[in-house]
Amino acid sequence: DPDGLSAASSLTSVGKTMSEPPLGSGNTYHVAISGNDSNNGSVGSPWRTIQKATSRVGAGDTVLVHAGQYSGPVQIGSSGASTNWITFQSAGDGEVIISGGGFENFSYSYIRIKGFKLTSGAGILMEGGSVHDVIVEDNIVEGSSIQFRNGPGNITAQRNEVHQISGSGGFGIYFKAA
Repeated sequence: DPDGLSAASSLTSVGKTMSEPPLGSGNTYHVAISGNDSNNGSVGSPWRTIQKATSRVGAGDTVLVHAGQYSGPVQIGSSGASTNWITFQSAGDGEVIISGGGFENFSYSYIRIKGFKLTSGAGILMEGGSVHDVIVEDNIVEGSSIQFRNGPGNITAQRNEVHQISGSGGFGIYFKAA
């Protein structure tokens, strides 16, 4: 072994460049600290919780989450489509913090999660062989991890930071085949 190390098993990683997912042709919804879940999710009448947005979005929709601290966990409830992804992302007007759990236990496809800070609780957890075509990018996870378990495929994790890993099996970013 040229570097003087030995291991009982090896890890092979294959990287690829993924083209940008198609922009959704659906609705754009807004979530803001000043919102109310009885609102319609428009920029002038945003929802209060990200969970409300997950219960309303469909293929092609985008959810822009405005600056502030939100409670988790967030449970995604539907898949996008190959030509119409569902996007959850920071609106770009300041830090968006989700505490008490992140994007957890979802098994849906054609999903993009971008620009969040996830603290205390699960960071991002996807599992199940039916999960595919998910992009997790530009997120900061503190005190947890990003995990893709039990066979998800065509997953892109890029430009994420994981800090202060605890309670997640010691993993920062974890991929496990079925």
